[in-house]
Amino acid sequence: FFFKQKTAYEIYQCDWSSDVCSSDLFFIKSADDQFNLQLDTLMQFRYSYLLSDDGNRTRTKEGTVPNPGLGETGVDSSASAFEAERARIKLSGHVLKDLQYMIQLEMDDDVNNSTYLLDYVLAYSFMPEFGLKAGRYKGAFGRQWNVNPSQLMMVDRSLASAVFNVGRSTGLEAFGECPLGDTKLHYRAGIYNGINDTTSSPFAQNDNNPAVAARLVLPLMGATPTDFDNESALMGQIGRASWREW
Repeated sequence: FFFKQKTAYEIYQCDWSSDVCSSDLFFIKSADDQFNLQLDTLMQFRYSYLLSDDGNRTRTKEGTVPNPGLGETGVDSSASAFEAERARIKLSGHVLKDLQYMIQLEMDDDVNNSTYLLDYVLAYSFMPEFGLKAGRYKGAFGRQWNVNPSQLMMVDRSLASAVFNVGRSTGLEAFGECPLGDTKLHYRAGIYNGINDTTSSPFAQNDNNPAVAARLVLPLMGATPTDFDNESALMGQIGRASWREW
């Protein structure tokens, strides 16, 4: 069971945040629209039941073989619980029209429900074909991973996405869209501190093992990436993504 927000759409045009933006959100802006601040929230709630095949109680709660000498006993490791899978607050907008920013807080860390900084982004589009963004965000790899969770049909992503995504990392990235016939080729390419690097370690602790990732998307049949939020028409797209970590 889950709650899914339906008011937002993914930014594909510049793809600077791989997150959400919508005119339906609460916002504050200057009269000339040179400065803008938007507030967005996301909560996804679910009930899960994990049925274990350990009905004969041969394992501990941690999944290890019990040691009677230590007073350990086998238990039924099946689990049942309600959970807030995602509980987020996001501030985003622009400064002097073209400099975009985004800060996103996560209030469910799957351990003790503490709040932490999930994403932070600064992005500037010099022209439709080229822009730069810096901060910590989702790497330029994969299809489902880069779709905002509010736009997914289910709370969980696929197992393939969980295994192969590159996670979030801190780095610098180029993005843009290049005309190609009746459509446009959208690209992202960046260098990051590493794959699945969600820490903010001091510079002295840097392991000097950067990662690079790149992603190309070509919409088909005259579609644009934002058209994929509308499921009423037949559309298609092809893409290619690669990454490497040293």
